Order: sequence, then structure tokens, then C-alpha cells
Amino acid sequence: MPSCALAQLIRRERDEILRRWLDRARQLEPARALRDRSILDEMPHVLDGVTDLIDQLAGGGEAKPPNGELRGHAHQRIGRDYDAADVVHEYSLLRRTIAALLEEKEERPAEDLRLLHRALDYVTEGSVRYYTEESRGRERAARDEAERSLARLSVQHAIARLLAEESRVDQAAAGILKVAGEALGWDAGAIWLLDRERDELKSEVVWCRSGIDGRALEREVRSLGPKRDEGLIGRVWSSCQPVSIADLHDQPALLRRELALALGLKSAFASPIALGEKRYGVLELWAE
Repeated sequence: MPSCALAQLIRRERDEILRRWLDRARQLEPARALRDRSILDEMPHVLDGVTDLIDQLAGGGEAKPPNGELRGHAHQRIGRDYDAADVVHEYSLLRRTIAALLEEKEERPAEDLRLLHRALDYVTEGSVRYYTEESRGRERAARDEAERSLARLSVQHAIARLLAEESRVDQAAAGILKVAGEALGWDAGAIWLLDRERDELKSEVVWCRSGIDGRALEREVRSLGPKRDEGLIGRVWSSCQPVSIADLHDQPALLRRELALALGLKSAFASPIALGEKRYGVLELWAE
């Protein structure tokens, strides 16, 4: 399909359009602390996509906005604290920049402004849609992480309280699992206690809520002796720091992963069992 006059002009004046746009875009509040490269970001590729879109519209073909570039631009803008109004303003500046360039030309095709506005309407709408989708996704991720952090703190608090109440950690093990499992909404778990003479962890208690095959999980757990830095339990044992795994599908090397997935368990969490500087073992939890 031959290129229309407007698209040819934009391609010919591409660098000048971007230079003028950059001069205007620098005045946006989020851009004032950024370097030119960060302000330009995906805009050169977006402009190329706008040019191709103008050709499509001029030829009566299907409009295919540059969705990959728009999504990338939205992603970068969220990471640099632009809000949706700033993104819309950027495209408004691009529209004004190209329109001003057209005004400078003595011979301008009659349909230029109509094509320009149609193309930039598509692009602005798409960019705002991607910005909104990603922004909501990040908000959900932040809420999920906050909930996981609260659950981790609740588990650690319960562990400390039960250890303080019991004279022996093995006596507290069942209570720790009951609190962590039932009260905090987990579906299965195990307590691993440290054998100090052998410097190894041994499974002490296995718990599953009703509906999960606890026998299969208990057989698997009791057949293992995790080593330091090996798998989820070994990492927590070595670091004495809690670890969360949101999706077991992303952890192909994790011990007992296949069994957990077969039982419908999709996420995991492990926390050290410790009181002060003294370490007793590891609490392991699983959830659907």
C-alpha cells in the first residue's frame, strides 16, 4: 500500500517532531527530574506506529495501533511516577507538535488533520487502557504482598508466644501448626525440628485440613531429611529468615513440589522457629 502524504511528512520530519515534542514534554512535572532519554522512552517507536496507523486509515484498511509500544510506554511511565493524566497530556503534546508542523507547510493535504486526530485518538485510548491495566495489576500485587507480610508476622508472633508458654518445643509443635494452619487460613503444614547432635532437621508433626490426603504428604515429609540451603526448608534453616513462594509452578526444583501440586496446593511459606538467638527448627505451610 502506498504511503499517504501525511505519513511521508511525519517520516521525513521524524527527528524534528521528536525534538519539539521533547521540549514540551520536559515541562510535565514527572519529567523534570528525568534525562532526555528517559522522557523519550518508547515515544520514537510510538511515533513510527502512529505513522503506520495513518497509512492504514488513509488506505481504508483495518486500524492496527502499535500495541506493543503503547504497553511498553505505559509500563515505563508507571515506573517513573506519571499518572494517567500525564500520559494523556504527552499524547496531546504529540498531536499539537505534528499539527503545528503541518501549519508551517504551504501545501497541506486536506485530510491530514482528520487522519492525524483519528490515529492519535486510537493511540491515546490504547495507552490509557494499558496504563490502567498495569496500574491495577500493581495495586493488586501490593495488596497481596501486604496480606502475605501480615500472615508472616502473625505466624512468627504465634510461634514466639507458644514457645514462651511451653517448656519444650516438641510439646509446642502441634499448637504452632494448629494456630498457623487453622487460624491463618493455610491448608497443610509440617514442623521440622533441629537435631543438634546430628545437625539435621527431622519432621515432628504433619497437619492437613479436611479434604487433603494427609497420609501421602506425611509419608513424603517423613522420608526426607533436608540439608542446609536445599529447597524451601533448607533455605530458611540456613538464613533464619522467612520465605514465601506465591506459585509452586515457578519452582520446578522445589522438594515435594509435584506432590503438593497433585494435592491442590499452589503456594508455600516457611518460617524459622526461634526464640531470641536460639533456633529450634522450621515451620512449613502450604495453601491452595
